[in-house]
Amino acid sequence: MALDRRDFVRLGAMGTVGVAAAGCDWFAPVRPLRIVIRGLCFVERHGTSIDVHLIDHTKVGMMVHEPVLSVKASDKQSHTGPSSPDDWDPSRLVFPLANKKVTLDAGVGGGPNLGEDDSAINDQLPPDDDDHWKSIRFGARLKEICGLSTVTVDPNKVTSVATLEHGHLRALRPLQMDGSASLGTKVRWQFTPSGASAPTLTQAMTNSLLCKVDTKSATATFKIGSDTVVVKLPAEVWLRNLPVHGVPNTCSDGSSACADHIAAYYSLIGVTNGPTVKPVQPIPPMSPGIEPSYCPPGI
Repeated sequence: MALDRRDFVRLGAMGTVGVAAAGCDWFAPVRPLRIVIRGLCFVERHGTSIDVHLIDHTKVGMMVHEPVLSVKASDKQSHTGPSSPDDWDPSRLVFPLANKKVTLDAGVGGGPNLGEDDSAINDQLPPDDDDHWKSIRFGARLKEICGLSTVTVDPNKVTSVATLEHGHLRALRPLQMDGSASLGTKVRWQFTPSGASAPTLTQAMTNSLLCKVDTKSATATFKIGSDTVVVKLPAEVWLRNLPVHGVPNTCSDGSSACADHIAAYYSLIGVTNGPTVKPVQPIPPMSPGIEPSYCPPGI
């Protein structure tokens, strides 16, 4: 917690003993918690908090997806409930999230105050670094894409909801799960409406968001239904809803780059005949890096 003028006045009134007794937490180091959001997710803002909806693949016509919380094994202090090794990274453990609500206590306290980077973007590719990819507008902007005034999520098509109330939300430049280069940094995507409800929109799209929570707590606790996962800080956890590792996930039209999963978002918000989305040509001669059809968690 930062000191302001009122804090200094109060400290002067408390005296030396009071400072020693009550002020030590102010000088504790910040231990950040990084929450990386990837896969078939839809992020919905409610004032100063967000709900991360992990979409039920069975309800939106997608292949099998696994909604999980992934934690580095060395960062886990304790847990209850089931866990298993993470097939995407053997140094991590995963905790299943299907049919469970998720909340976080990082010891921040106070009411919800989650901020975000919502800076303007254009229709060009940004430079290949995180600083130029930080705007959450690099997610699929469904209101603009579909020409809607409001977006309503169908709760029957959601298998889990994770609520985050503190920290700062931003986008990250696209990377593959192993950290290697992604086609997402090289391709722009064009949304073409089926009618006159929205203009044609072209943009680059990310495949991950980051919520960074700065806290002075030594641990953070994720409550998953009736179970808990306690993580030692600092740490990075993954909130993920991707296909099973190693299962082929090809584009429906046989192309080398696609965003087929956008159709799942249209289904989630009740849009029929949603805009078609295609990569703007030419496509670089590299392996698809969007797994291969994942650009954004929906915004």
